[in-house]
Amino acid sequence: MGNEVLRVDAAAGIEERAGWFGGAAAPLFGYSHAPLDRPATAALVVCPPVLGDLAISYRREVVLARELAGAGVLVQRFQYRGMGNSLGDPAATTFPGLVEDACLAVELARSLAPPAAPLALLGSRVGALVAAAATRRFSGAALALWEPVVEGGAYFREARRAWMIRAMAERRDRGRPDGLAGELRERGWADVAGDELHLALYESTVERTLDGELAKGPRPVLVVQPGSAGDGALDGPLSQALAARGCRVEIARLGEAEAWWFNPTPEPVGVAEVAGRLSTWLAGAARQPA
Repeated sequence: MGNEVLRVDAAAGIEERAGWFGGAAAPLFGYSHAPLDRPATAALVVCPPVLGDLAISYRREVVLARELAGAGVLVQRFQYRGMGNSLGDPAATTFPGLVEDACLAVELARSLAPPAAPLALLGSRVGALVAAAATRRFSGAALALWEPVVEGGAYFREARRAWMIRAMAERRDRGRPDGLAGELRERGWADVAGDELHLALYESTVERTLDGELAKGPRPVLVVQPGSAGDGALDGPLSQALAARGCRVEIARLGEAEAWWFNPTPEPVGVAEVAGRLSTWLAGAARQPA
C-alpha cells in the first residue's frame, strides 16, 4: 500500500498497516491486519456495508480484524471509492464499482498472505451482496456473511421507512408522494437517516439478491446472524438455494439484532465470539476441497 502507516501491537501479536492501493487515479484506502512474526494461516477480505450501516459496522470490523489477526488470520479491510478516505465521486458509485473495489482488496490480500493460505470474503449487510458477487472471480474463495442483506429491494424499503420516520421526527416535509425512488430520480440523491443515497447506487443495487450474485459451484458459506433458530429467511429458502448451488452452508446464531437505521452509539458486542467462530470456520474451510 502507498504512503502506509505501520502500527505494531506486540502484546496482541499483530501489526496493522493503513494506506492507499488500487491505482493512482482513484486509490482506495485500506487497512491490513496481520499476525506479528509468523505467517498468516488464512486471508480474509472484509466487504463493508454502505450508508448508516457503515458507521455502525466500522468499530466492530476493527475489533474483529484485530481478534482474527491475533489468531493468525490476515485481514484486509477497505473503503469503497467515494466513501470514507477513498477517493472518487459518491454520485458515480455503483454496485459493479463496489464489487471491483472488493476484487482489488482481494488481490492485495493475496499478495500479503502466503501463497498457500486459503482465501475468504466476509460481507456485512449490503457488503454481503458485494462479497457474493466478488466470489465469481475467485473460485476457491470461501464466503462469510454477517447479518447479510439478502435482497437489495428489501434493503431500500427499509431505507425508505427510515427516511420517512426521520422526516416525521424532524417535522419536515416527507418529500415526493412516490417516496424515496421518486426523490432520487428527481434530484439524484436523497437523505436517508442522515446519509446521502445517490441514484446510481440505488438503481444498480435495488434488483440484486444474494442468491443471484453468488456463482454456482461448491464453496463453504458461513452466515452469522443474531436471534434464534427459525428467525428470518436464512434458515429456510436462502439456505436451500445456496445448498442447491453446491455451497456448504453453516448458520451461526450469535448476539442480538442491531438497530441498523437508528443506532447512534454502536458498541461491538459479541465480536470476540464471532471472531472465534470465523477462525474455526476458516480452519475447517481450508481442509475442504473447493
